[in-house]
Amino acid sequence: MSINLSKIISILISLYFILAPFYFFSSGLPQIADYIIAVVIIVYIIYFNFEKDIRFYLSIIILTLITVINAIWSMILTSPNMNVNTIYFIFNIVILLIIINLNRIDTENLLKHIKLGVIISLVIQFLIAITGEFTSGRTVLYFNNPNQLGYYSLLQLCFINLLYFINRISFKSFLVFSFISIYLVLISLSSAAIIAGIVLFTLGMLNFFILKFNTRQKSIISTILILLIMVQLHAHITETDYSINIIEDVQTRLESKTYDTESNFSERRYNRIFEHPEYLLTGAGQGGLDRFPEGGEIHASIPAFFFTYGIIGLILVVLLFYNLLGKITFLTVLILFAVHFYGLTHQGLRQPMFWILIALIYVTNKYKLKKVFGGSRVLNTNGSYR
Repeated sequence: MSINLSKIISILISLYFILAPFYFFSSGLPQIADYIIAVVIIVYIIYFNFEKDIRFYLSIIILTLITVINAIWSMILTSPNMNVNTIYFIFNIVILLIIINLNRIDTENLLKHIKLGVIISLVIQFLIAITGEFTSGRTVLYFNNPNQLGYYSLLQLCFINLLYFINRISFKSFLVFSFISIYLVLISLSSAAIIAGIVLFTLGMLNFFILKFNTRQKSIISTILILLIMVQLHAHITETDYSINIIEDVQTRLESKTYDTESNFSERRYNRIFEHPEYLLTGAGQGGLDRFPEGGEIHASIPAFFFTYGIIGLILVVLLFYNLLGKITFLTVLILFAVHFYGLTHQGLRQPMFWILIALIYVTNKYKLKKVFGGSRVLNTNGSYR
């Protein structure tokens, strides 16, 4: 029974990936895909147990700290909505723990359905993008704003790299879905996502080129790169419209971000961290923004978390990530760079897909280790092999 249920949960996670790009409600409210994750959480809690390892206990401590901080500030500021923010964070941490524990129960089904979810989702979004009316400007598709499309596409590129790293997709699939992800990133015109995506794609390809590709694959990659350069040169020389709209829009968008760094720093509200040092130890809680003259929240992932839950909360999350990521590979560094570069100017920690990505890094590292040492190795409850 548990095996069948674990498969059902994996299928639901696949469905989450497919539905995640469809926003039917305002930003900040749960979307259809979030309700799928809620069902996953309910089913898992009813029928399965969490392994009581260091990752579990760190998660409990983090959630307790977040709950207490938001509850205290909610009472002080008479702002009940701050407790709602606690629920969102619990939601994300629990799905991270579920992915980790599903890896112990049924790794094959988990990886199979994450792969299906990512691929089907990318194909659907690509078809929507190319069949819709594309003109100059930022594309949204069914998201509420272009940055959400950019972040979604960047995360899919991360998943594709991880799946290829553990040989769950072929070389051809890796190329096709990487290009689709980059295309979606580009049409979003999200500056942070574009830079992060291009760095991840380029250095990730170079990493695989050196360590993984055979001679034939290296020839294919080299040919593709030469063709891309020739096509781009031809477009500029002849001044045709062949893909040039996208390139010009990207160039204009990136150039527009080079203005007044100090103004951009203030616009993202980084200055709040330095102007209100009294919150840095225990945090200001998430919400109650009317107490700050400039209003609004900090538009960055780690800085916002640091200001919201203090140095104690930040240290605990870093410890959790450290225990999850284990041996750091070059690909892991690239992925972390990509998502956190985007997070310098946007809130990325709220998305369940980010936490699924972190959990999948853990899963792929364990999967790779198991393949290296053979299937006879048994996984201990603390996450190590014996």
